[in-house]
Amino acid sequence: MKNELHNKLAGAGSQYIWNSVMTDDRNERMSYLEASIALNMMRRNAENACELLDICNSEIENHRVIIKNLKGCCGLFYTSWIAELELNIGRLRDHANQMRNSLLQCGLLLIDFAPLFDENTTLNQRCKLLNVDIADRSTLTESDGLLNIIFVYGLEDSAARRGAIFNTGVMSRALNLIFHDFSECIRGAPMLVSQFTG
Repeated sequence: MKNELHNKLAGAGSQYIWNSVMTDDRNERMSYLEASIALNMMRRNAENACELLDICNSEIENHRVIIKNLKGCCGLFYTSWIAELELNIGRLRDHANQMRNSLLQCGLLLIDFAPLFDENTTLNQRCKLLNVDIADRSTLTESDGLLNIIFVYGLEDSAARRGAIFNTGVMSRALNLIFHDFSECIRGAPMLVSQFTG
């Protein structure tokens, strides 16, 4: 594995430190074991970020409901409690933003890692590592890489998510977050240009 990739693996995420397997710098080929370890570390970090992000968002929503109910009935008596809940919402938002950034970094790392991963694994190995159901593999070809399987076909953990409307796999969520941020940048670009061109 390249030193650059190793450094990204070791530094990705907000609180999880990874130790990855290194290959000789002169030979950029990686073994299946190294590829699977690297991908599993990325998936685990993305899982942790998704789990904590979901918890934060759920708690924020619970706090909002409580605040709405308290304001609806005698809000004057509960001003200190409402203020404390609003302060907690601010803290939860900060933590949710950290987890969102961690998930975004996982997605960026996956994009950087995918060509090296695809070069050193077969389609069957990719599908095995992403838990693609055998029934879903028939639509794939050897040229379908990691990003296609996850983002284009939405087959990450396909057996567990059969019948789901959206692909909610952790790596898919990381890539969707990158796509969302990119589309937001594109949407805001004409406005920014008009601000500077007069």
